Amino acid sequence: MVRVEVSTKKFHKFPKTNSKLVQRLVAFYEYQQALRRFGALLQRATPEDLKTIDEIIAERREFTIFTNLSRSVEKGKSTLTEKPQKPGDNFKRQGLAWVVALARVEVAAMLAGFTRTKRPFEKVGATRFDLPAYGEMLLDGLRTHYWSLAADPRLRDVTRGRLTIRQMLTYSRRLLLARSFHDAVVRIGKGTFNNAQQAELKTWGRNLEKLHGKILSRVQIRLDSTNALQKELLKQSGLIAP
Repeated sequence: MVRVEVSTKKFHKFPKTNSKLVQRLVAFYEYQQALRRFGALLQRATPEDLKTIDEIIAERREFTIFTNLSRSVEKGKSTLTEKPQKPGDNFKRQGLAWVVALARVEVAAMLAGFTRTKRPFEKVGATRFDLPAYGEMLLDGLRTHYWSLAADPRLRDVTRGRLTIRQMLTYSRRLLLARSFHDAVVRIGKGTFNNAQQAELKTWGRNLEKLHGKILSRVQIRLDSTNALQKELLKQSGLIAP
């Protein structure tokens, strides 16, 4: 005889307004768990095991990793543009190294955008096995964020403080993430860039820092103005001393 117990506990339901937060938490948990398991696999697997895994992954389209996503938003010439590895390169990559690298980028990006973790892209600890793929994906992430911001038609309104605080903070988070990608590319890719590429990376770094500073300044001005208005209203209502 099998005894079945039915729980009468009520599950907490998140408000609809927090659905995006729930999605972020689930995504972070899934990628974090995947990364933990990948780490254990890489420690135990032999070269023969890794070769077999690569062969299995090559047969599964869902494990295809697309690179050079930035080409859809790039404007003008750049020394940092990804070059095709072969004629007719479709920038589809397959293999365990690429899957692991993607998991690292996703976890680190969430740490960079939503926590105070220092050097998040280095904290996830790429290994010799997936470092080349990881470095390529970091640079692609930087290019994508940089060129997307450069082409954003609302950026002028943001830097002039014409949007709401919530909207400006969203842009600030984008800048924070872009700068985190930039710093990681510079540190992890040290010694792999030629002089022209190093110069362009420095220019991008300065541009991102300057833009982020403008947005944060506008946010602070708006906060100071809001706080001053609230304080004046409280004074007029008699809730605080004049």
